[in-house]
Amino acid sequence: MGHYTVRGILSVDKAEQTTIEEDLKALAKRTNPRKTIFVIHAPPWKTKLDRVYPDDTHIGSKAVREFIEREQPLLTLHGHAHESFELSGKFMEIIGKTISINPGSEHQKKGVKLNAVIFDVYNLKKIRHTKS
Repeated sequence: MGHYTVRGILSVDKAEQTTIEEDLKALAKRTNPRKTIFVIHAPPWKTKLDRVYPDDTHIGSKAVREFIEREQPLLTLHGHAHESFELSGKFMEIIGKTISINPGSEHQKKGVKLNAVIFDVYNLKKIRHTKS
């Protein structure tokens, strides 16, 4: 099994930086997106997965949303908008045939609690959301 890196935050040489859109297009050429699980930090734009405090703003990536709509990957896993689950009550959104997930985390008086998802790649109908 291989892996690919989408540069961005960790890249130092700005002359070599590419956009998320360019990286995702390149990845789509090197893989079969419909049989691939993509782990993409930014959630897709204007979904239940990209909402944040204080005013329930959508902060997702338009490039990620367009990639999902165009390529229809098997599954996409996201983060970044930690409070999206608290705001929307949803950890998963279906875009076309793609299942997109952001488990989020819970912000409580005693600190932040991590949420997670458990799934079987051979049976994605049984995705389970867990709270710590």
